[in-house]
Amino acid sequence: AMATAESKAFHKQWVQMIQESGPKDWSTYTWYQVGTDLGAGASAMIFDADILGYFMNGGSNKMAGQLAFSAFKANPAAKAPTPNIWIWSLSMSNFSKDKDATWYFMQWASGLDHCLFGATKMDF
Repeated sequence: AMATAESKAFHKQWVQMIQESGPKDWSTYTWYQVGTDLGAGASAMIFDADILGYFMNGGSNKMAGQLAFSAFKANPAAKAPTPNIWIWSLSMSNFSKDKDATWYFMQWASGLDHCLFGATKMDF
């Protein structure tokens, strides 16, 4: 769970690692820049679903054939298999000037009605 002490400690270390050893503009990176850095040998690891590292492990990438993959560890407390991770996410900046509107948007965008619409009508 994201709100556990263990999760908070892990994410604090993860962000610290990126801040200390990653590119200065890391917080503006898109998935494509993350993958390109991995393929070029400018990044030691990435956190992704299941495809980005695959594409960077071949072709003319500097690191082609040298990348390894590890599946996410399943939750030992789960009663059913842990599903694959999906990276798309929503967040709100501490600097947001309109947190109420942002929070309402996040609830709408991640709500059941919108998710069902996306899955059944829009293929997302």
